[in-house]
Amino acid sequence: VVDLKRRFNTDDKEIHRLWKKFLSPSAWRILLQAGISSLDSFVKAFANEAFATWHRRQWRGHGLESGALLRLMEILDYNVTGQVNFEQYLFGIFVLTSADPDMRKRLAFEFCDMDA
Repeated sequence: VVDLKRRFNTDDKEIHRLWKKFLSPSAWRILLQAGISSLDSFVKAFANEAFATWHRRQWRGHGLESGALLRLMEILDYNVTGQVNFEQYLFGIFVLTSADPDMRKRLAFEFCDMDA
């Protein structure tokens, strides 16, 4: 937890809140698999947190329909296990909510680079 707090410049309370959000789609399944493996669970855990009120007003499921959230899940699964673990989840939340513009540009490039 100390490493996560340092890497994402956050505190215990925020890590705990995000841990609960990460587990919210299906806690036992996620704990047993050590990550989120289904797109539906990823959307439930990630989209509302990363896109906050904008998600509820503008996104309305179109990311799921367009494949955007599937692509984001693939990018965050940098070790190609077919699932997103808590550290990868935190990284995605961090980039989309509080990272500097250069890091966001890098994510946008990865998003569009289908050959990687």
